[in-house]
Amino acid sequence: MNPTGHEEDMVEDVTARGLKKDMASTSISSDHIATSLIKAMGRRRMYDVPQRDARLNWWLARTFPESFRKFVLYMYRHRLWLFNSD
Repeated sequence: MNPTGHEEDMVEDVTARGLKKDMASTSISSDHIATSLIKAMGRRRMYDVPQRDARLNWWLARTFPESFRKFVLYMYRHRLWLFNSD
């Protein structure tokens, strides 16, 4: 149990740690994201997903929604991939 007694606070702490870890290890900067968004707006595109792995995840989630959900759930339950606590 979290010292504050709120499970949501624990989730936010874990999420914040994961985001900090991801930001430290990525090669994509906020400038790259902003440039990509501006170009997408110029092309009148509704979605912009500049990272290759994120595009693959986006495509899989929309093409195979139930299979993708089961895959992510499996990974979460076994603390694999993005869900490990390292």
